[in-house]
Amino acid sequence: MSNRLERVNAQIQKEVANIINYELNDPRLENEIISVMKVDTAPDLKYVKIFLSIYGNKQKESVIEAIKSTSG
Repeated sequence: MSNRLERVNAQIQKEVANIINYELNDPRLENEIISVMKVDTAPDLKYVKIFLSIYGNKQKESVIEAIKSTSG
């Protein structure tokens, strides 16, 4: 993996973590600990896979749906 792609992945990981933890105001995300574990960006920067770790009492599917519903 190129140095540039590693920097892009690190920046995306940092920004997504900040958005999930500080900017999303969805009641389905209350009392949940969500960590961005890994980001894989395609070499052409067109696609990104984001791997999350979710800890909490709610169903993981409802947490994922809450995150997806806020995406643009």
